[in-house]
Amino acid sequence: MTVTYDGLYGITDPNVNGAPKMLTPQEQADWTHIAYRNNAAADGTQARYTHPQYGTAAQATLPDYLHANGANGIRGAIDLEAIRKAYEAKPDEVFLIRPNLAGTNWYDEITRTGQLQRHSLGFSGGTENGRYYLVYLYNSKKVSC
Repeated sequence: MTVTYDGLYGITDPNVNGAPKMLTPQEQADWTHIAYRNNAAADGTQARYTHPQYGTAAQATLPDYLHANGANGIRGAIDLEAIRKAYEAKPDEVFLIRPNLAGTNWYDEITRTGQLQRHSLGFSGGTENGRYYLVYLYNSKKVSC
């Protein structure tokens, strides 16, 4: 009987070649408006900017509030006192959400360097009447989030 072992232990880094560049919120808004223009050009129509957060003008803008008590893409002042009162009456239904103007690099937030293990243990043998090979494989990849 012959016994074989092969093993590996190391680390895996999803960002070894650098993380992909993420768009800023303003760049995302701009590309969304470019998509409106491209769709209109393909259809032979005038571009209509109807995004609820990036505005209805040709130049995309970020709102002051993403959501304020039932309304989306609010620009300018809001009635904070009215929103507070509405929240006190229905806390599960009233929201006031400001945009994250700096943005979040979600790829960077969810990827981490992790441990990698691979092991195999094999048993082989036999006679002129028959042969056998039995192998046990173990793979492990642990990433902390």
